Amino acid sequence: QPTLPGVEESVMETRTGSEVVADPKSVPSADELAAQLELGVAPLAPNNDVTNPEGLTRPAAITPKPAVRHSDAPMCMQCGVQMVRAGSCHACPSCGSTSGCS
Repeated sequence: QPTLPGVEESVMETRTGSEVVADPKSVPSADELAAQLELGVAPLAPNNDVTNPEGLTRPAAITPKPAVRHSDAPMCMQCGVQMVRAGSCHACPSCGSTSGCS
């Protein structure tokens, strides 16, 4: 059976036929992690944030506020921010979704 280029699968024979071998364990169990924490040898959490590789703290995000609030404008169904009028529609200043447009 063909696979994707560069992908190799390991197969082992069993009583019921052949099955794909499970990947090796890459995450410790909760008991192993608790034991490591008690001994003080638990690994540090990886920094997977590629936009902030040094782990620098960032200032709080500034939410854009429209200059004029419209009391008749609905709340955005996607993110909950009050929408602003955009012609005959309403547009969300936060996520960009629109409402009432045809």
